[in-house]
Amino acid sequence: MMREAVHQQNTAIVLGSRGVNAVGLIRSLGRAGIRVTFASAYSRLESKWESDYLQLPRDKTGWLEVLSGYATSCRGMPAIFPVDDEAAFFLDENHIQLSQYCYISHASGNLRRLADKRVMGELAEKSGLAVPESTLLHMDSCPETPPMLPLILKPHAAYAGGKGDIRICRNDEEYAEAMAYLREKRYTEILAQRLLDDAEQFEIGLMGISLPDGTVVIPCTIRKIRSYPAGRGSTSYARLLPGIAYADGNALKSFVRSTGYVGIFDIEMMISGGSAWFIEINYRNGQYGYAPTAAGYNL
Repeated sequence: MMREAVHQQNTAIVLGSRGVNAVGLIRSLGRAGIRVTFASAYSRLESKWESDYLQLPRDKTGWLEVLSGYATSCRGMPAIFPVDDEAAFFLDENHIQLSQYCYISHASGNLRRLADKRVMGELAEKSGLAVPESTLLHMDSCPETPPMLPLILKPHAAYAGGKGDIRICRNDEEYAEAMAYLREKRYTEILAQRLLDDAEQFEIGLMGISLPDGTVVIPCTIRKIRSYPAGRGSTSYARLLPGIAYADGNALKSFVRSTGYVGIFDIEMMISGGSAWFIEINYRNGQYGYAPTAAGYNL
């Protein structure tokens, strides 16, 4: 009876596309005794922790009405957790309306600007984090020779392109081939960033949560051992370490606070040449988001 009462009073809506991000988040919420509704324009997930499924229209203009109506039918105010970038942007852009009915993650309407890798890089540097040298290339006027070598070419924000278009260039020929490919894909601008190329380097992930009072919690560090596809894919094997390892915890927390973001986040860093380099922050849970829960800290 006590467990049923908790379910009636605590509801979480997991919003966005199907995939490992959603599965891990639903499992973490379910393990906390929370009733979980998966809201998606796709289809429901086969998870024993999913209590309900809310079908959303393909057109996001209809999401606000559906989510608001569902939230008002819940006992108590539910929380909405995004599982992909587009869902995070939607919550942020509609945070004033949705906050009347739900607890949501947001950055007061500034999330698209904060998702630009140039903006997050500047904020990270101001907070004391090391950031690889980068420059924005305009495809119609960029030089024929690379601005630096080796480099990595990637969309300047999650909304500006996909991971599949990331290209690594170690010489002029690879640079020319990559630029031709990106022009064919109709990119108008692309971020060129110095490639960290230490033979002993490795990537870490830091999932945490930022609260409205400015508290930032980062309970553990993921040391990535293997990703698929190699170099630009998702973590398939990793070691979990307690607390903040390899990086400056105070600088990381200062950076998160400087964004004004409230909610779960995922920071990617590279440990190269004996230093910790900031790569990016995702304003949502990461695809390894169940790992902290399995280790005993349910964000």
